[in-house]
Amino acid sequence: MGVRVQSGLHSFLCPDNHSFTIKPHRYRCKSFKSMAKQCPECGYPLNGSESACPKCGYVVNREPEKVVFKPIQNNRPATTPPFPPSVPPVVPSAEPQYDETPDDNGGRGNGLKWLLIVIAVLLVGGGVGYYFYFAHKAKLEAEYKAFMADSLRRDSIAAVERAAFVADSIRRDSIAEVEAFVANVPTFEEVYRFYDQEGDVFFKKRGFTKSVKEKTKLYPGYDDPLPETTTIWILRLDAKHYCIYKVEQTPWTWACSLTIMGAPDKLTLSKQQAGREESNTGQSEEGWGNYISIDGDVINWGYYSWD
Repeated sequence: MGVRVQSGLHSFLCPDNHSFTIKPHRYRCKSFKSMAKQCPECGYPLNGSESACPKCGYVVNREPEKVVFKPIQNNRPATTPPFPPSVPPVVPSAEPQYDETPDDNGGRGNGLKWLLIVIAVLLVGGGVGYYFYFAHKAKLEAEYKAFMADSLRRDSIAAVERAAFVADSIRRDSIAEVEAFVANVPTFEEVYRFYDQEGDVFFKKRGFTKSVKEKTKLYPGYDDPLPETTTIWILRLDAKHYCIYKVEQTPWTWACSLTIMGAPDKLTLSKQQAGREESNTGQSEEGWGNYISIDGDVINWGYYSWD
């Protein structure tokens, strides 16, 4: 049975993995040659013996070109060579291997000797390292304790210095305040002679404060009560430093007192001045008298009517 092969097909694959190439021409196989009845080109009837179509000239009995079969190149990777026959692994002996050849001194060999040397070196190195480690640690602890002790000592010194500075500041402030207080304390002579001239200004400019108490008192022989006045001028720094000038007035007396505390120089000078003035006290012909007395830190003087 003949098979018609179409043009334009070049390669075919047979069941045996061989390929063949056919040039792109229309032709019929030999088995179809004897069965041709008409021209395959124009359809003109043929009797089978013509080599070409008498009408169109198509060659009908041309030998088909040879089909060339080419083996297909196999691109699969080559198979790996078979594994070599397995070789049983060599298992080392469980017993330690020693050099049994005796050395010159009759020992067991160099292996044991080097093992002992390594052990000795490790022991010596470990002992030296242990010594230096703990020695360094003890040194650091001693330095830390010395540092802390020095810090505490310096802190204590700084605290003492601060306390001394504060105390000195307070002392200097106190000294300055005391000096200012002493400078404003008047003497007996200043009060005795200048108070009557300057009045309240004399004490105000020195920083004194004034208080006045007034009352009345009924005296014998009088129908109405008479006034009594107490005037106090005070300069106070603290409980140990103060100065008081006190005047008590009645219709017949004028009693004064000067108290000085915390200013010993001014007190001594005032006593000396009062002592000199004491010789001038007594009674006058007009019916008036005066007196001066010293009682510790207080100097008293005054005037009275004896008529």
